[in-house]
Amino acid sequence: MALQYKAKPWSELTTDEFYDIMQLRIQCFIVDLQTCYQDMEAYYDKCGWYMMYYKGNVMVGCNQLCTRKELLGADGTKYTYPAWRRQAWIPGHRDPSIELPFSHAVAKQMTGKHYMMCEVLHKAYADHIERNAGYRVVNEYIDEHGRTNWLLVNDHIEDDWKP
Repeated sequence: MALQYKAKPWSELTTDEFYDIMQLRIQCFIVDLQTCYQDMEAYYDKCGWYMMYYKGNVMVGCNQLCTRKELLGADGTKYTYPAWRRQAWIPGHRDPSIELPFSHAVAKQMTGKHYMMCEVLHKAYADHIERNAGYRVVNEYIDEHGRTNWLLVNDHIEDDWKP
């Protein structure tokens, strides 16, 4: 069965969609990664769009494109593109051949351009995004928790780019 998907702004999520998103985020971030932290961030969660992916009636993945993130490149450039955040997936269901073009289409619907950005905590995943999704690293920095982060953007690729 192929992935089904849809996107909605925060203000249009149903109670069931919100519940499914939170259940998936808790499973992925807190249970699977064994990281105990406050996952709810009203300033970021209540903006942007949610991209929800389903197998039948079960949500198997969710990403958010947040409109409130501002990130700095190593050269001082301020990036305010929709930020790809809270990527929560049930293992084995993620399909970049669907996820990337859909994300670009949602970003274009939001802002008129397909440009997006993301922060990544794992070098191998940053390399993967750079190599396979057409993003470029614009900064590498240590956050307040002592973790290395990579900031990637996709503003150098053409509007008709396909993965």
